[in-house]
Amino acid sequence: MLACATLAACGARSELDDKANHDSGTTDAPPDDAPPCTVVGPTTPTLAIGLHHTCFVESDGTVRCWGYNEHGQLGDGTTTSRSKAAPVHGLTNVQAIAAGYAHTCALLRDGTLRCWGDNDMGDLGLGSITDDQLEPVAVPGVTGAIAVSAGDDFTCVLFQGGAVSCFGEAESGQLGDGTTDQAASPMPVLGLTDATDISASQFHVCSRRTDGSLACWGNNAAFALGDGTEVNRDSPVQVTGVSRVLEASAGASHSCARFEDGSVSCWGFNQYGQIGDGSLSDRASPVAVSGIACASAVSAGLLHTCVLLADGTIECWGDNSVGALGDGTKTKRTTPTPVHGIKTATKLGVGAAYHSCAVLQGGGVECWGSNGDGELGDGTMTDSPLPVGVTGL
Repeated sequence: MLACATLAACGARSELDDKANHDSGTTDAPPDDAPPCTVVGPTTPTLAIGLHHTCFVESDGTVRCWGYNEHGQLGDGTTTSRSKAAPVHGLTNVQAIAAGYAHTCALLRDGTLRCWGDNDMGDLGLGSITDDQLEPVAVPGVTGAIAVSAGDDFTCVLFQGGAVSCFGEAESGQLGDGTTDQAASPMPVLGLTDATDISASQFHVCSRRTDGSLACWGNNAAFALGDGTEVNRDSPVQVTGVSRVLEASAGASHSCARFEDGSVSCWGFNQYGQIGDGSLSDRASPVAVSGIACASAVSAGLLHTCVLLADGTIECWGDNSVGALGDGTKTKRTTPTPVHGIKTATKLGVGAAYHSCAVLQGGGVECWGSNGDGELGDGTMTDSPLPVGVTGL
């Protein structure tokens, strides 16, 4: 998932419904002796994963990034790729972070936004198409923001009160303003005034609404928007058959939702098993991920998906050709499989390509999968099917 950043955090005790159905993402009530599952709403993401770069917010509000840097997406004033974490220049008081294909945005604690990297589609929201920005630049007119999420060549911002604006590339309608016109300044998403979180991916966006329903817009190839069609949408449409949603995560051509009872459902493109229902069939509407009962976070990527469970472990499924599932193999999985050695994770991020990362208790970060541009941050450019520690944090 191209990383979503939100300040909103909410808690919800599980309310299991005996009449829940598989397609809505809910589950049957557990046995009486099963331990209670307490799940929480989206927490502030301090980890952002782009196509081939990764960024992390330190406890002091500064940011470090690593990986591919041809467009300056690491924000260190250069275009030199880094296999170890390097500080972003001049950036403090950061609350949350989001990474796109080749750009990055940071949400500051005062509700303003700073972005850097590629801007050939207006990705940075500066009001015009400019050269790459090698260091953070303030996005004009953005105040009162509480979340940011970045897609391939576009960015979306959630504001206090529930409105959303997006800027950048719009060929598939991913700006949600009723057009397919590129915009270098924030454009309001039509009809969305009650959003509580937001997740942008390659060419589409999904957002939870205050009533627990889910709206998506943009590219709808392989049913990514969950409305039962493959018609692109330039304004939000409701995902069918879901309620009591806590969190949305948009992948490349699939999407997922996490529910109040700790279950997860996904829909869309499934040729690599990224839906997690044990099949390789595309899904036009949400279906439950097999065996997930107490998820604290979900993150959908290019061709794989991961969940953080309440006990601090992580499970992943889908494409594993370069070890993106972290189970020590390169075997494709159509149902969840545990990431090896991760037992105390507090945050989760899945990239728009083939790598994943987790923040551990104590603040360390471990990553696994593709590493051709140093995106795992371990000082090498060697792929790893097992988690490795990020150097330089």
